[in-house]
Amino acid sequence: MKKSLLFASALVLSVSSAFAGVDADEASYATTNGIDVDCMWLHSRVNGSWASGNQDIPFISNYGKVRTATIWNDGSADKVVMGYSKPVNYPKADGSGEEAIDTATLLIYNIVNGALENEVQLSYNNEPIKNLLSANQIGTDDAGNLWIAGYIPTISTEAAYKVYVVKDVTTGECDLAAELFLPEDDMAASGRIDYCDILGDVTGATSHGIVMAPIASGSDLYVLRWKREQGAAEWAGDFDGYVSLAMGEAYPAGQTTWATAPSVAILWDEELTGENFYVDGNTTCPSLYNTTGSMLESFATATDMAPAVGCNGVAEFELADKNFIVYVLAQYNATPGCAIRVAELGEGMVFEGMTKYWDLPAAGLGEVSDGGTRIHGIMTTAKMTDEAGKTARYLLTYKCNNGIGVYRIQEEGYVGEAGIDGVIADQDANAPAVYYNFQGVQVQNPENGMYIVKRGNTVTKEAIVK
Repeated sequence: MKKSLLFASALVLSVSSAFAGVDADEASYATTNGIDVDCMWLHSRVNGSWASGNQDIPFISNYGKVRTATIWNDGSADKVVMGYSKPVNYPKADGSGEEAIDTATLLIYNIVNGALENEVQLSYNNEPIKNLLSANQIGTDDAGNLWIAGYIPTISTEAAYKVYVVKDVTTGECDLAAELFLPEDDMAASGRIDYCDILGDVTGATSHGIVMAPIASGSDLYVLRWKREQGAAEWAGDFDGYVSLAMGEAYPAGQTTWATAPSVAILWDEELTGENFYVDGNTTCPSLYNTTGSMLESFATATDMAPAVGCNGVAEFELADKNFIVYVLAQYNATPGCAIRVAELGEGMVFEGMTKYWDLPAAGLGEVSDGGTRIHGIMTTAKMTDEAGKTARYLLTYKCNNGIGVYRIQEEGYVGEAGIDGVIADQDANAPAVYYNFQGVQVQNPENGMYIVKRGNTVTKEAIVK
């Protein structure tokens, strides 16, 4: 079976650093088939940096509102960006006081050391983007647009699923890129949408855009799909003119709905057709489908590698002419909890005969409920190439209320981007020092103790003695 790979379009600048991150994964991972993995940084319940109620880290102190993360390039460097439905107090309509309403907010982190760099409230037409779970999902499209989408309890002919694009990450100003409805003849698929995926350019400026979302409630295994042509303002159904399509089967067999919080991952191809896509439901394992509704691949041919039902998250990438799948093994109700598996697909890019490389982290992220069956965020960056032609990618893993981390997967011997390590080392020695505590929060006037110190792109642990 021939299919293409899902990977992000963001570019990454690789830098030399002896420090593995704000908090490290202490496990040792073996080189497998010429491929290594290193942990850049890790905040998790297992390694002790994820303290419940920690007010210094928003994605810990208010975990139920920070559900998804992505990698986005700001034009100079990659950032880890989280979508935060931050409760903000607004006056009540009847004037009787204030009430907390979820307001779409960005949390922007350094991809190298995990330090919080900015928090930005989002707005549209000079009004805050708000309402329940207004930033339930965040992502990056193939044109480099940073987008957010909210939760919608029931999509219909009048209730639209909305996707916003962040125009300015300093002011939080956004455009409404997609306002997606369900036509009358598609009402059989009406239901709740938790998460979506986007292929191409959601603004329609540089290419067509495609938005897909599985229905989380209702009858049958429905997936919705809209498309806007390049330069067009309107979105239309992209399943032979229809928005909804019923999938013929699932794995395990016999499931009639995706149930809570299903996710979709569209496979990338050069023509941006998005013909093949994964659906991972709360009652199913990730399975690969095409736009006719036919199942192409499932764990039925690799049952010994299958994840638990009830955890959602899957991606693919290519490195060193090897094709990989990454998927979440289980939620927090397992040991290890909230770990992801990196595996090489079998010959012909199929599930059968796939080879396990690593489970990351080996000890898991944590085993504490996040209050729901929420998606496990998995994303890789574009390939980086060093002076010797060795390649690497960064891999993001995030499960709310349990942990977040960045790993670098690389060919054995990868040393960094061509010609840059020595230059950075010279520049960083004279760069001003920026101090962070071990929760990743910047400290303006450090007192006695241990700190994370960043000079340019070099990060170290240092003791301050006064």
